[in-house]
Amino acid sequence: MSVVSGLNAKVSQDGTTAVKTVGAWRFNPTNPLSSAVASNSGGGTFNLPATADSQSSYDFYDKEPPAIPGTTYTHLYQTETHEYSVPVMCESVSASCDIAGGNLIRGSASFGGNGAWTAQVVTSVTNSVTPTAFSSVGCKATWQPIVAGTLGTAASLPDVQGWEWAAARANVAYASDLTAGHMKRTKGALSATASVTLLQGATNFVTTNGTLLTPGTVGILRLFVDATTAYVMTYARINGLTPEGDIEGASQHALTIGFDWTGFAYISTTYTRGTLLTPAGVELFA
Repeated sequence: MSVVSGLNAKVSQDGTTAVKTVGAWRFNPTNPLSSAVASNSGGGTFNLPATADSQSSYDFYDKEPPAIPGTTYTHLYQTETHEYSVPVMCESVSASCDIAGGNLIRGSASFGGNGAWTAQVVTSVTNSVTPTAFSSVGCKATWQPIVAGTLGTAASLPDVQGWEWAAARANVAYASDLTAGHMKRTKGALSATASVTLLQGATNFVTTNGTLLTPGTVGILRLFVDATTAYVMTYARINGLTPEGDIEGASQHALTIGFDWTGFAYISTTYTRGTLLTPAGVELFA
């Protein structure tokens, strides 16, 4: 057996095409084992296999998440010579935009096992010819609050340094006499979170523009991946503020605003259903 470089590793979600611009993948099959100590085990522990499960994930560079929470796939986690074929259900996806650092927009996706996996000789998977990589420079965030039951006007948040976004399904694992000793999963409830970090201006922006950047306020949050397209949380509720003052380092005052997605909000006395959209307009609240 020879040592194999990770340079040509790939991930496929359909068995034929590689997920674009993956930076790394991880696959962790587990078996918790069932153990006991008995009158005839000589004071020692013995064990047998229990119900097998797996967790896996990959990191990607792109504006659009390649996977949707709650959706099932059959992953091929490949090296140059071998691969793991793994039935999975997506548990979460995330995206990160570091405007201050000018880094590439990147994200990750995580998965729970959905049946038995196999190791096998690598199969042919078509990879994209060029990377799908996008800079954080030029991105922004806007906030459109609901004030007294009325949806206000969207305003760009000032001096945004970066934002984070994540969506997840609380998928429910199960095993039965029909799962052949392996965990499977059914789709769970949807949730999403986000955060935006701003420089100064933030305190004045709260008080002078009437945007209600205060905990408990609900509205529409847009996290832009370019000049026109964005992750859209309709609706988002502010869950907390974290202002900072670095006296010794003399860094600029900063404020981080946390958001939780809510599927419904009152607008004009009506409890209105919201949406949770990716930049390509894919609806996660479905």
